[in-house]
Amino acid sequence: MLALFSQRHVIADLITPQSSDETIQQLEEFMRHTAADIETYRQEFGTLPDSVPIDFLHGLVLYSPDNQGYILETSYHGRTLRLSADASGPGQIEIGSR
Repeated sequence: MLALFSQRHVIADLITPQSSDETIQQLEEFMRHTAADIETYRQEFGTLPDSVPIDFLHGLVLYSPDNQGYILETSYHGRTLRLSADASGPGQIEIGSR
């Protein structure tokens, strides 16, 4: 678990040398589940959580400049996956390169 917000926190950066579509799909699913948990917490308590589940293999970055919207980000073999959310909830996962 990690205290977050007010600045960007990087948990781990253990990138394996193989990059596969299956792994990218697993990371997308993990991010969606994490975003759903964050949204459930926000609805119940009216604020974002101060900690987040962590993917120790690939690392997660979660930051929020205003405690309303947030960005959840991870990377795999040089490819960045980013999920942005605002007060209305999470959007689509963007996949790009570093």
